[in-house]
Amino acid sequence: MAGNVTTIRNAGQVTYRLAGDAEASADQVAYRLGEQADSREVFWIGDGATASVLGVVPGASVTPGDEVRVRALLDGVNPATGEQLVKPKQAMAESAKLAAVPAYDAIVTAAAERGLDAGQLFVGPYAQKRWADFQRQVQAKGDAWRVPLNRLEAIASDAGMGRQVQGAYSAKVWAAAQATKDVRVDVGTKGYDVGLTLSKRASLALVMEAEP
Repeated sequence: MAGNVTTIRNAGQVTYRLAGDAEASADQVAYRLGEQADSREVFWIGDGATASVLGVVPGASVTPGDEVRVRALLDGVNPATGEQLVKPKQAMAESAKLAAVPAYDAIVTAAAERGLDAGQLFVGPYAQKRWADFQRQVQAKGDAWRVPLNRLEAIASDAGMGRQVQGAYSAKVWAAAQATKDVRVDVGTKGYDVGLTLSKRASLALVMEAEP
């Protein structure tokens, strides 16, 4: 017997496990769970005190009526009381992050056009430290480094280079980052999908086994 484990981190993955499609509607999820006719059938596993409280029967199929309970459990919520037992781990949406190099280059170029070193644009210890940290990380990480838009805005404001920094990106990219900079997405582990694959010999044995 072979197996594989997939970490479930977002709601789309949960829906996919329940319906076979990450964009499925509630009706499609109900249909999929009600059908229960293929190798992707979903079962409850585990026993003990927690399973008893939740009314879980190990080995029983997950049905359409169980969907709300499944989603609650994977969100860290007690489905019986609605109490948040585990706070979801969240992070800024990737669309709210931009490559740091264009902003860095814009500031350095604008400073050079004024006959200055970029560091001279930053006044005060906090602004200077912010720039020094930013400069060091750009030089260490290069084009692969992406930073939150609000950090770029703070550095641009410190240097008086808001227009130059914004102009280093396309209007579409900048607008997308602006629109999602306050959005937080789930990044923690909700659960695990455990798949087991029987060898052909074992599968044939099960199929050919005579009923008692």
